[in-house]
This record gives sequence, structure tokens and C-alpha cells, in this order.
Amino acid sequence: MSDPVHEPADPSTEQPGTEATFEVDVPSWIPPAVPWANLVLRSPTLVATTLDLFNRTVSESLAHAPPCNRPSSTETGPTCRRGGELNYPSYGEWSPDGSLFLTTSNDQCLRMFALPEAAAADASPALDSSEPWTAFRCLREGEATMAATWYPGFSYYDPATWCLAVSTRDHPIRLWNAYSGTPVGSYLARDDREQVLSANALRFNLDGSRLYAGYRDLILEFDTHRPGEPLARHPTRSTRRSRTGQRGIVSALAFNPDRSGLYAVGTFHNSVGLYTETDHRPLYLKQPPNGQGISQVQFSPCGHYLYIGTRKDALIYCWDIRQSGQFLFHLDRAQPTTSDGPVLAVAESHPSTHQRLTFDLDPTGQVLATGTVSVTAEGRACDGSVSFIQAPVGPSPDPSPAEAGSLLYTFQAHEDIVNTVKFHPHLPLLATVAGQREATEIDSSSEGGDDDISDPDSTGRLPARPDNSVRLWRYNSSTGTDDVAP
Repeated sequence: MSDPVHEPADPSTEQPGTEATFEVDVPSWIPPAVPWANLVLRSPTLVATTLDLFNRTVSESLAHAPPCNRPSSTETGPTCRRGGELNYPSYGEWSPDGSLFLTTSNDQCLRMFALPEAAAADASPALDSSEPWTAFRCLREGEATMAATWYPGFSYYDPATWCLAVSTRDHPIRLWNAYSGTPVGSYLARDDREQVLSANALRFNLDGSRLYAGYRDLILEFDTHRPGEPLARHPTRSTRRSRTGQRGIVSALAFNPDRSGLYAVGTFHNSVGLYTETDHRPLYLKQPPNGQGISQVQFSPCGHYLYIGTRKDALIYCWDIRQSGQFLFHLDRAQPTTSDGPVLAVAESHPSTHQRLTFDLDPTGQVLATGTVSVTAEGRACDGSVSFIQAPVGPSPDPSPAEAGSLLYTFQAHEDIVNTVKFHPHLPLLATVAGQREATEIDSSSEGGDDDISDPDSTGRLPARPDNSVRLWRYNSSTGTDDVAP
């Protein structure tokens, strides 16, 4: 398989001793997808955790980071100016073959974690709490990460395909090779004043030949093989004053896995549209009744259903895209449970948190997993629980809409809000990411009035450290009548 860009710097040809030379301990086999209907959802086994890797200040996290890309302007950039802030992971995503797990974080680094050998075994051993799950590669950006996505042709056995697209504030989109830790291409978007635009959403199409990027009232289509200027521009409405089309910043993109060429677009103006890759015109437009902007869109594996997550709303909406009418049903992230897990004390609609929560569907589409939320009186999102919810499957919803959306099980995964849950594409594994931005209290009596907070001891104090971590959980095959399965 070839690299998605022309004339790549093949890391396999580099001389020993360079940054590209390292060993990654991952399984040498890729098993078939596991039917989650045959798994026990109760009492998952913790098989890997980052422990205190992210429970440090930004400066401390960078000092303990794995080999990064070559030093750049970030050495004196915004990362150091806010070095006293507490670091936290904000998002995670499996590589297409499940061999690597990518995280973004507050220190502007993208970390790569290899799938632990023990986690891929049929019977994972008990976790050694003294050994953290550590990253083997760190890609350091100059600004906050807006969006990141893996190249769909990724193969662990072909280092030239270890590519991911990353968008950062006020910078062009960069295509990184995670093996060598170097950028291999960039995709540039400018406005009418020649200023660089930042993409708020990124997604490759299914074959990886095109990269789609979302901006205000605009989707740009790039040729993956030819970095540079966009191949085509697709406005989501004809003019800024137009009342038709999709208004606002494009915040979420997803392609239908049925290879129909259909893709979904969500905006911060709280609208969702369905488009085709042939003419890029909206087929349908819908608007969830609640929320303040679309945070995520995801198709079911069968391609019949589109799940929609919104900001400042506890509900996940399910839309049968074959029907342009009402939503099929909605799922409640705040739904309390009567299972063996803890009962959740949650706010009704969570109006006080802007935290972006990412849900996921298992490879069969039968189970939806999401972090749950409660909000304290101070407006801080918390909880740490993960809920498994029944999802419809097939041409005629099975189970029926009346049964779909029911809570299967909830378990306590973290001691802080779970912002990301991701099913492994092949194994009975679930990755959870917890953390959120914590305000730093600045000591008003400090002298000099310096805005630099790189030294928390002299400029203020950090709050009690929350659970900012990534954890990997394993589920076992059904063995008895107490199993909870869809």
C-alpha cells in the first residue's frame, strides 16, 4: 500500500539512530470483529491505564513526553506561556486496524499508544498497577488541536501509511507520518483576505482519496495525494444572507460506511445535513430540538441510522436516514440505572457544561457507549461513568424503536468526566478518556503582575488533581444467565 502523498519520506529507509527507529510491541495478527451480543457487559477488566501521565502540568507533561518531532517555534510559543495549566486528554481514536490509539491533549501534543500485547490475548492477565500505558510517539503542534483523523488506508505493517490529518488553530491542515514523527504534507485554506483558515472538522472519505474539511458555511475538498490548495469548494449555503442551506461553522463530518457516497455534516448552528459525494448538494436538513451546536455525527455500521450528539444537551438523537420525518428516538446520556452499577445523580439537561462528549457504536452496531454527565453547583462537569445503550440494527429496526434506547449497563470507569469512549474495531476492548480543563487560581498577592503561569508555585496554586487519564477495558464472552447483552 502506498503513502497517500507523493514523494513520501519513507521512514523504513532512514539510518539507524534517527527518530524513526523504534520498536512497537503489538500483536502480529488482526482478528475478526467480535460480536458484542456475545459479551458480558458487566464488570469489565481494566487491562491498561496511563495512571498519572496526564495528571501533571503542561510543562511537566512535555518534560516526560516520548520522542517528539523536531523542535520548532512551539518551544517559545503558547505551550510554554501556559505551562502551569493542568494537562488533560481531550479526545482519543483507534487507528483503522486497531493497533494504535491516538490522543489529543491540553499540551498541544498528539500521543500514540500501541495496543498492549496482553490486552489482545484471549484471557488478559490482571493489570500491573505499577506499569502505566505509555505513549511511544508524540507529535507536537504549535497551537491547540481543532480536529484529527486517521488515514483510512493505515496499516501497521506499512509505515508509509501511518498517516493522520491534524488541524490546529490559525495553521494549515498537516498530514503527519506517525512512524517518523514528521509532517509529509499540508493542506491550505485561505479567506478572501488571504488569511489562513482553521478547519473545525476533518474526515477522509472511505477510500482515503479525498480529505474533507469544515469551515464557516463551507466544506473544502482536498486531494489527499496532492497537498496544497483545495480541489473543490462546497458552500453549505449560497450566500451569507441566504436563508436556505446550512448556516454556521461545520463542526462534524461522517461518511456512510455502506459506500453509497453519502456523508453527514453538522454545524454549530445546530443543523445536520445529508450530502452526496457526486454533487455535494443537501438531500435533507434536520435540526435537533435541543442543544447549542452539533458536536458529533456517526453512521451505524449498517448505514441506515445516523446518530447525532449536541453541545449542552444530554440527548443523543437517532435518525433513520431513509425517512425524512421525525427522529426515530433519542438516547439520554443522563439516564439513571438500576443495574449493579452506581445510581447516577445527574442534571436534567446539563445547561452549564460546554464539555464535548464523544460516543461510539460497537462494530456490529448493536451497542452504543457514552460517558454520562452530572454538573456540580459550580458548573463543573463530573461523573466518570460509561453507559451501554441498546441501538437499532437492520433495515427494520431490531429491536423496535420502543425497545431501542434502553439502558443495558453502567459502570464507573473514571473519577472524572469521560469525554471519549471508543470501541476497538476487532477486539472486545473499550478505550475511555477522562479529563477536562481546570481553572488555575492565581494568587492576587504575587508581585510583578507577570502573566506567565509556567511556575504554579510562584503564580498561584493548582486545584486538586482530577482523574485525567486513558484506560483500556476488556470484556469476556458470555458464560451464564446473568449476562447483559442486546
